[in-house]
Amino acid sequence: MKLAADRPVLYLEEEVVNESSFAVPFLWGHHPAFGPPLVAEGSEIDLPAGKIVTDANLDGDSVDLVLGSEHTWPWATTRDGAPVNLAIIPPAPLQRLFYVAELKESWCALRNPQRQLGVGMAWDGEMFPHLWVWEERGGDQRMPFYGRGELVALEPATQFPACLYAASFDSRRARPHCQ
Repeated sequence: MKLAADRPVLYLEEEVVNESSFAVPFLWGHHPAFGPPLVAEGSEIDLPAGKIVTDANLDGDSVDLVLGSEHTWPWATTRDGAPVNLAIIPPAPLQRLFYVAELKESWCALRNPQRQLGVGMAWDGEMFPHLWVWEERGGDQRMPFYGRGELVALEPATQFPACLYAASFDSRRARPHCQ
């Protein structure tokens, strides 16, 4: 990790080395998570257009998206059939987890226009072609949040979680978007 001397920029350089004599499937990603005051109702997620796939397993009363559905950023459909703009952070309680594939460019940003705050990220799109977006805003009543979670995570990743399972255990169960 290296901080730029002349501006508020953090650089990360990493390398994964397989020291075994055989191929080992893996999922590599980063988990930058942001909370208040950056994350609040009306905050905005900016990212280039791409196909999104909602998580097929995250379920609960505060999950508003159709499980395992596909959409085009920023629009999706809620469980009650209404269109929803995923770029705008809605009121709590809420839980969302979706994956962005086919990004036109490898960057994203999170902004709170009311507070004039923001953060942006850029990464190597060949290494991390996907972005996971996780929103936890008071929806998860279980440990460790107990209904108090207030975060948005924007996570560059090599693949979707289901892809690692498919590659690791049963290559015949390949998923769309798996490389």
